[in-house]
Amino acid sequence: MIDSIISRVLAISLTFSASVLSNSLFAETIPQSSSKFTNEPLTIVITGSQILQDDERSASTITVIDKETIESLNPRNVSQLLSTLPGFHVESSSARGNINGLYLRGGDPNFTLVLINGVKVNDPTNSRGGAFDFALLDINSIERIEIVTGPASSLYGSDAMAGVINIITRKPSDEITSDARVEAGANGLFNASVFAGNSSDKGNISLNMSYADDGEQIEGSGYESNSARIGGEYEVLENTLFSLNFSIKDAKTQSYPDASGGPEYAVIHDVDKRDAQLQVHNMALLYELSSHERVNLQFNYYQSEELYDSVGIDSAIPPSVTNSDYQRQNALLSYSGKLTSDFNTSIGAEMQWEDGESIGVIDPNGFNIPTDFMLNRRMPALFGELQYKMRAQWRAYIGLRVDSPEEFSTETSPRLGLSYQHDKTTYSFDWGQGFKLPSFYALAHPIIGNPDFIPETSESYQLAIRHNFSSKTEATLAGFWTNYYDLIDFDSTSNVLVQRSEVEINGIEIHFKHQFMPSLSMQFQYTWMELDIIDSNEKLLKRPDRTGGVVIDWLANKDITISFAAHYVGEINDFAFPTGFRTLDSYTRADVSLGWVWNKHWRGQLSVDNVFDVDYEEAIGFKAPGVGARFSITASL
Repeated sequence: MIDSIISRVLAISLTFSASVLSNSLFAETIPQSSSKFTNEPLTIVITGSQILQDDERSASTITVIDKETIESLNPRNVSQLLSTLPGFHVESSSARGNINGLYLRGGDPNFTLVLINGVKVNDPTNSRGGAFDFALLDINSIERIEIVTGPASSLYGSDAMAGVINIITRKPSDEITSDARVEAGANGLFNASVFAGNSSDKGNISLNMSYADDGEQIEGSGYESNSARIGGEYEVLENTLFSLNFSIKDAKTQSYPDASGGPEYAVIHDVDKRDAQLQVHNMALLYELSSHERVNLQFNYYQSEELYDSVGIDSAIPPSVTNSDYQRQNALLSYSGKLTSDFNTSIGAEMQWEDGESIGVIDPNGFNIPTDFMLNRRMPALFGELQYKMRAQWRAYIGLRVDSPEEFSTETSPRLGLSYQHDKTTYSFDWGQGFKLPSFYALAHPIIGNPDFIPETSESYQLAIRHNFSSKTEATLAGFWTNYYDLIDFDSTSNVLVQRSEVEINGIEIHFKHQFMPSLSMQFQYTWMELDIIDSNEKLLKRPDRTGGVVIDWLANKDITISFAAHYVGEINDFAFPTGFRTLDSYTRADVSLGWVWNKHWRGQLSVDNVFDVDYEEAIGFKAPGVGARFSITASL
């Protein structure tokens, strides 16, 4: 139903959006946000803290990927984009048809909280412990991505032990913005999207719709999706801004099962199929009490429905069918302001309601065994932050959140940060504790779950040095130490979920940026990690201990841009039932993109993925596709 509706709306919008906007239908009815709220730069970070920032220093390691970077690199998908960042590894089994799981600084994929326009989208009913599938994101609808590395439970509560990723969708940049984009590529890839928006001095409104078909990038893989979003902001009073976003998505995917050995080793040459529908809605009211005080009231709604049909893995894992429905509502009220010229503060309260249901069967040896479960959870929370400026060079930060989830003990999540700036060098220290509630799947699955599981927890330290050699050159060196406790994991011996004692992950990140000339820039990043399961000889799977990369951007002239991105991934320990444990070889992959502007209405882009045709595996038996070219055309008004 959703698929049909979105397809029709997309077709209509591609045909008529240009003419509708050229008539300025929205010109006087839906304006842009007031100057009070738009004096700040577009890249202002809103994810790491609710405190009003008057400089770029923050208690956490924060990265912002802006629209210009996304357009220049032209990645195939969000997973490919995130792989250019230090400490990030996205395991996709070489295709978007499989689950795209993010290992942030070596943490499990379900340790990273994912937001879309501030709405939490992790689903605790899935078998991945609530990990978000990054394959479901549409790269063409994104304005920017804000990333907080390190524990953020002091602000967000559960699920934010490794970090937070906030996906911000597009807004109109001019009075009237309208564009349509079509992309085609190797192995049947085809994408189409349309964006239409209007803005003025009082608000904005925008409509974004897209269709994606990845074709068959590797044997058995498939990904097809339709999505639609409408959003806007309006200054209802001189000092009050109202905003809303409504989005829906339907995605159909297929792939060989994880740990099956893929197309190369799988015993059963059939594929898992998944049909997922997502709804992400939010509404917020921002009231400016004065130039240095704000009150924010926000309501969020998220729903995930998923039908998963798995063929199983020979005699190891039986076939199964699961139909799940999960809903989350959040209500949040917060205040941010300056107590004095040296003290900034933020306090708030949040209430979260979760309801999940899963109906399914597994079929071992022809006997259908039900796997139904249903849970709901209520979780009130209070949080606060305080930032203190100690003279001109020092900043101190304290954050604290107290969550009171049903059926669990109260969780207290503190965070401390300290930074010192001397001349062109900034030194910073950050410490924090995080937690993650057991997923509904882990607690309630009738065969492998355990209702006695307790929350997983973490403690993390970070030391960082950033030095500006000049206005053109900057380098950052960061060391991090993280311990995860009471981890929930699948035990292949007993075929049930178990809670392990402790995992320790230590590492170093290096990030270097240099502007050779106004038209040529380079970024280099490298991450080394030591991964250890305490009191065990087992190794953590699916995450490399070394990653690195180089990104070069060149504006050849005012109309032509060229970007080159090389990404290195070290050896990875993996497991598949047909092969057992194996260590996958390291590899370096490179992608190139060439963009040119014909005139103010037309631009084109040619991208070549894996330009050197490197032969590598992201997972056992899933060989990456070879050289793949993509060509896109964008028309704008």
